[in-house]
Amino acid sequence: MNENIKLNIKKYEEIRQRLSMYYYFMNIVYWDSATVAPKMSYIQRGNNLGMLSEDLYKIRTGEEYTKTVDFLYENKDQLDPEFRHEIELIKEDIEQTKKIPMNELIEFEKLLNESQIVWEEAKNEKDFLKFKPYLQKIVEFRRKEAKYLETDKLKGYDVLLNNYERGYTQKEYDEFLEAMERESAHAMRLNPLRLQAEECARAYMRGDGVMWEENGKYMRAGARPGASLAHAAG
Repeated sequence: MNENIKLNIKKYEEIRQRLSMYYYFMNIVYWDSATVAPKMSYIQRGNNLGMLSEDLYKIRTGEEYTKTVDFLYENKDQLDPEFRHEIELIKEDIEQTKKIPMNELIEFEKLLNESQIVWEEAKNEKDFLKFKPYLQKIVEFRRKEAKYLETDKLKGYDVLLNNYERGYTQKEYDEFLEAMERESAHAMRLNPLRLQAEECARAYMRGDGVMWEENGKYMRAGARPGASLAHAAG
């Protein structure tokens, strides 16, 4: 690994450390809001989160960070596999972040902050209509976000799914869930307790007087009423 790559890795790690500091502060603010913060402090908290979000956006899309990541991406074949994968994800994250207007991300952060307070009130009062306008705004932003991040291959809901698991769209999830359903049905058919329960039911209907016991075993407790007549008729 040449010296230039080492210098860029060092610069990258320094910027990531600065970003981690902002994420840490934001998590502390969220934790404070969910625990001991006075109810009406959400107004100032929203302003603070807005400023932190603005700083984060500027760092993540800034020239220093993007040039460093671009250089490492261009030389990714010289990086170890884990770090190479990280750089690939970070480059994609930068490109996506740049597609969303900064002011909209800041306003969305403020919206989430205020929505939390209203949601708690609505939940306690069992009043969904109180929270409904905020939920509509959140969904509206997510729809706009999906439009901003669309590519030739990813459209609509697939954009949001890809943010959580790279390369997975509705098609892959549908195939996965269908496979899970098939496997679950197969497992249920082979489940010993289910087989015992089915055999117990069949035996009872035959009039063998087999009952189900708590420990999962059979016990004989007398024939089903009328079973002998049914048996004889059969």
